[in-house]
Amino acid sequence: SLLPISITTTALRFCAGNNFTLPWGEVVNSPGTYTQTLSSAAGCDSILVVNLSADQPVDLAISQDTAICSGQSLQLNVSGATNYFWTPGNSLSDSTSATVLATPTINTTYTVVGMQGACLDTATVTVTVLPSPQPQISASPNPICLGDSVLVQVSGATSYLWQGEDVLCDTCSTFWISPDTTISLQ
Repeated sequence: SLLPISITTTALRFCAGNNFTLPWGEVVNSPGTYTQTLSSAAGCDSILVVNLSADQPVDLAISQDTAICSGQSLQLNVSGATNYFWTPGNSLSDSTSATVLATPTINTTYTVVGMQGACLDTATVTVTVLPSPQPQISASPNPICLGDSVLVQVSGATSYLWQGEDVLCDTCSTFWISPDTTISLQ
């Protein structure tokens, strides 16, 4: 008498260009249909059929490393996959989108994993947080008499932009001014 044969068919996916280990331990690197016949001590046969398909590899393109001023936000973009997962996610508007808004308070390297089918890729982008300038302004002598001049000096930043009607050099860190009324400089 003939004993029954059990046939089990499974569809599996792997990332093209990589090796894949079939359930019975055989290592393959191309899509196709793979079959393994198993026999029991009682003489019953089982046939395992694996239909293996290959997904195309993922190659992520991500925003370049950049710097922002403390308190600012920055849009980060990634492409090349269908699903994404960003870490750390605590300073991001969303941790699963291709476009996220980052608001880090310290220098942060973000890692994103992009997945498409059985394939994934990882990319990183670093956002450097620059401290806010702390300008120190002095005027000497202060106060002055009408018609006198005062030396205005500022430090604590790399560039300056002054506003005021008597300012003769709006980008200088040091200048003389002779106001004819009380003025406010910003």
